[in-house]
Amino acid sequence: MVSDLTSQVRGRCLCGAVKFSASAKPLFVAHCHCSYCRLAHGAAFVTWLGVPEEEFNFDAGKDALSWFASSKESQRGFCSQCGTTLFFTSLLSPGEMHIARANVTSEVSEKPFAHLFIEHQVDWLDISDGLPQHTGDEVGLDKYKAVTPISQRPDLS
Repeated sequence: MVSDLTSQVRGRCLCGAVKFSASAKPLFVAHCHCSYCRLAHGAAFVTWLGVPEEEFNFDAGKDALSWFASSKESQRGFCSQCGTTLFFTSLLSPGEMHIARANVTSEVSEKPFAHLFIEHQVDWLDISDGLPQHTGDEVGLDKYKAVTPISQRPDLS
């Protein structure tokens, strides 16, 4: 498949050891408020950009990437040199690579379409951007109910 340069996604970690690209239009761009994402990134929410896994490439630093199993179903990739959290993959969303949008250095025409897992939103954030807000009960997100909530994990609470 010949990639369209207008849909090329490129990015990197803070130190530049890990560089990546994807030659596909994003499947989605969304803000996630789940407690796992908030804790993994130290932020009120994380904006994810999803691409087909078969269109994703490591351009440099695959050996600098470490993976943390954040649940039985999911893992998060980060740079072992600078600590930048970059990726999320899950058995619950097979064939997808989720990329932290803030680490994409190329232009992306797609904007976030919604706030997800809004029931986990921190109480000190006022969302006033007008985007739809969905709970984990939403069709398509409900598959993530298989992940044990952090509040019920004695190793993480």
